[in-house]
Amino acid sequence: MIDASNEITGDVPHPMMSRVRRFKVGDPTEQALKLKRAICNHGPEEILMDEVGYSGDVPLLESASRFGLMVIATMHGNVVHDVLENPPLWPLLGIAIDERNGKLVKRAKACFDTAIEVHGKGKYLVHQSLNEMVLDLLNGHDRPGIRVGNWPDVNAVRVKV
Repeated sequence: MIDASNEITGDVPHPMMSRVRRFKVGDPTEQALKLKRAICNHGPEEILMDEVGYSGDVPLLESASRFGLMVIATMHGNVVHDVLENPPLWPLLGIAIDERNGKLVKRAKACFDTAIEVHGKGKYLVHQSLNEMVLDLLNGHDRPGIRVGNWPDVNAVRVKV
């Protein structure tokens, strides 16, 4: 696990994380170096990384994903569409600019199968097929996700007894 600010586990990891090798980063500019060392020297099957987007970590995660490592990561943005507006993160979604027309196009499979948007404490919007969602967004269509957690039910009828 690569965590620049120790936000995922804190100083004392959850018992579920007891077998995880943790790499504290400290200085975010060293995040890619720590990630590279973790991949090259420890042979992980999965990578859990907080705050992707620092100094060269995107190409490393993209490469790791293409070689079969499961990548679980957080990125800054309120919704998946925000990631589309952050060019350094595009390779993780498998998108690039078409040089012929200047539009964003899907060039490869995303490094993640699923995206989860955090919409507040206990409120998540799950997108089970990130590849399909990215294609829809690139074509100007919005794809609804699955609401999980403490969402108010807008269709509920409240009856006073």
